[in-house]
Amino acid sequence: MYFPRFKSNLSRIFWQNCTGGLLNHSDFFDTIANNVSVYCGDIQTITKDRIHLSTKEEVVSDAILCGTGWIPSLQFLSDEQRRRFGLPHSSIEEPKEDKNHWAELEAAADVEVIATFPQLANPPAHYEKLPTSTPYRLYRHIVPVTKLGDPELDRSIVFVGHVGVGNYFPVVECQAMWATAYLDSKLNLPSIEAQEKDVALFTTWCRRRYLSGGHEGNNMTFELIGYTDTLLADMGLSSHRKGWFRDLFAPCWASDFGGLKAEFIEKYGYIDATTSQ
Repeated sequence: MYFPRFKSNLSRIFWQNCTGGLLNHSDFFDTIANNVSVYCGDIQTITKDRIHLSTKEEVVSDAILCGTGWIPSLQFLSDEQRRRFGLPHSSIEEPKEDKNHWAELEAAADVEVIATFPQLANPPAHYEKLPTSTPYRLYRHIVPVTKLGDPELDRSIVFVGHVGVGNYFPVVECQAMWATAYLDSKLNLPSIEAQEKDVALFTTWCRRRYLSGGHEGNNMTFELIGYTDTLLADMGLSSHRKGWFRDLFAPCWASDFGGLKAEFIEKYGYIDATTSQ
């Protein structure tokens, strides 16, 4: 992980404003700058040994490696649905009532974050990328803030995998069980006020710790274990499974969750359905 130099006697590990990674070689950027050509444009056509770009440039190439990555897309939902479900939508078009409501909640949450971690009030100088969309506002990063009795939001939809973490395997394992219990009304949720407070607290924490990278409100590079602990606690399952000493000092592996599914099935009464298949 790369942290820019800045004059401070404070710990830099409190912040992240880039994609997680490890910079091992001191000459990395010099090597790239002298040996790599960057072209910005869409590919129009590809011929035998050339790539033709929309900029009218032609790139001679023997091979093409498509490392396009992916962007989470929710375009199959309308703007109104994304707003109601607590998914990112245009901050410009956000109704004034909603904007003021969340601004008030986040202001109170920010006071709590700074009171708990005063160092976050003074981040290092960093590149600031202003958001154009509202953050994710999903309770537990899975479900819309749910008011019981609402026919459109009451236990009818979940969003799994919409978090920024370095290891999705344990996260999605816990999210899948949590979502299953939620959809089957086997999981009790707090009041809508408590759900909104929880969402606002993490949203504010995310902006404070991850700076520009935290504007989406779902970055938890350093909070992965705490997040899975929270989901398991909601379900009455234990995340501490190796003994007190190893739980404190040993790394957490996906294999540590190996017996969780069986415990979940037994606890929530799914055992008859699984054994009959």
